[in-house]
Amino acid sequence: MMIPDPLTHRKKSRGFTLVELTLAIALVAIFFSVLAPLVIRVDRQQRALAEEQFALAQISNLLDELTVCAPAELPELLETARRHMHEVLEARLTAPEFSISLQSLEQPTSGTAIHCRLTWVRATGTPSAPLVITGFNFLPVEDET
Repeated sequence: MMIPDPLTHRKKSRGFTLVELTLAIALVAIFFSVLAPLVIRVDRQQRALAEEQFALAQISNLLDELTVCAPAELPELLETARRHMHEVLEARLTAPEFSISLQSLEQPTSGTAIHCRLTWVRATGTPSAPLVITGFNFLPVEDET
């Protein structure tokens, strides 16, 4: 019977070599270097979209309130609305500029057009496009009977 020589009969190692580990780490690093800018861009776009949705919802809610109020109450509510919108928008948007204006409508329909305009600086640092929405408050039609 032959005795195996310990120098020639080595066990096979079951681990990874240093080259394999280095290659795996390099591939993961390349993957993340490509993926990171994409994730950052998507995050910025989501924040910009959330800002736009917030601004649109606030102006829409304000116009809903102003278009259903009595025409005589409109100038008084307008001042309250300006202050309220300033507080709400300052809390969520950077450097918001909000304005409301009224325009009287002439015959055949009497009423008031309510113009709301909002701009702000986006989270990316660029100015937003103006968000302009118009609502209408019509005088009640008088009965002719």
